Amino acid sequence: AYTLVLIRHGWIWVSVFPVFANRLVGQALAGKTLSCFSGYKRFDQEIKMGHSRIDFRLEFSRKVGFVEVKSVSLVENAVGKFPDAPTVRGVRHLKELIELRAKGYRSAVVFVSQRSDTRVIVPNDPVDPNFGQWLRKAGKAGVELYGYNCRVTPTTISLNEMVEVRPRGI
Repeated sequence: AYTLVLIRHGWIWVSVFPVFANRLVGQALAGKTLSCFSGYKRFDQEIKMGHSRIDFRLEFSRKVGFVEVKSVSLVENAVGKFPDAPTVRGVRHLKELIELRAKGYRSAVVFVSQRSDTRVIVPNDPVDPNFGQWLRKAGKAGVELYGYNCRVTPTTISLNEMVEVRPRGI
């Protein structure tokens, strides 16, 4: 009957509702406020690709881009760690983005930490070393890696600041 959406952690509000990550990126794309993807003419959501659905497809004047969004829920000492549990699906998405990049498409992962104190995002190798390995491969293959933290209040949530994604960790 209820859904837990926000918690107060010390002095900050934290969204614990992972669906918001895709909504936030979708709103930013609709408002053309994501500087890392400037210049697209239109975008579509939930595009069927192979055995998956890619979160966003962007049409630029001379190129098409594909974007996968990941919600970062584990943060320790301002370091966001993804994933918080092993993710076969997340690895599959990385492999698909690498394939798309090899075919000449622009491809990217956007990590969204739904709290304001995240300063950097790293793969959580102790929890899922396979994801970390594929994230590093994706970065080397030209898949773009972006991170954002969020401004969260008791009544609103929005993308806040771009934060560094470090595939090799801290």
